[in-house]
Amino acid sequence: MKALVVDDVGYSRLIVQKALEQMDFEVVQASSGAEALHLLREEPAIDFVVSDLMMPDMDGIALIEEARKLDPPSEYETSFPPPFVLLTASLTPSLLVKAKKAGFIEIMVKPLDPERLRQVIDGYSGEDGETKSLDCAAVLKSVETTVAAAIENQDQDTVWKIRDRMQAEIVKINAYLEEQASDEEV
Repeated sequence: MKALVVDDVGYSRLIVQKALEQMDFEVVQASSGAEALHLLREEPAIDFVVSDLMMPDMDGIALIEEARKLDPPSEYETSFPPPFVLLTASLTPSLLVKAKKAGFIEIMVKPLDPERLRQVIDGYSGEDGETKSLDCAAVLKSVETTVAAAIENQDQDTVWKIRDRMQAEIVKINAYLEEQASDEEV
């Protein structure tokens, strides 16, 4: 598997690279958001991106937003853009909500905890290394964290959006379960 590490500080990239190499990742590095976007366009099959938040040309949140606008290279066999993990020196409830809304699968506070990074990647990758959906526990933890941050930040708009989205998802879940139950009866 291949990972992209994005950070404007060289030793920070090296720390993340070493952790990923211990997990048998091939690692490519970018020192800016612009360089990362170039690599995402040109480098075949990047499976994960680990990005710093604060960088001079564009922050990590702008990076994931721009990555979502890219057309995937023809060589991509996995989802595009790949899953993003955000690294930050400090975490506030509003940053947590903003990062989750942007699509980061995990937000980690520096210094890097290599074991936690391994857990995040293992929770997102199947045993054969293929990218898969987050497991139920990880999804629920993410929802709990996002809701708690929105409530703590007294962000009523976000809380209402989460509630409305959750209700819509529950309708889908109920329809699926009813469909499965009727298929079993046949």
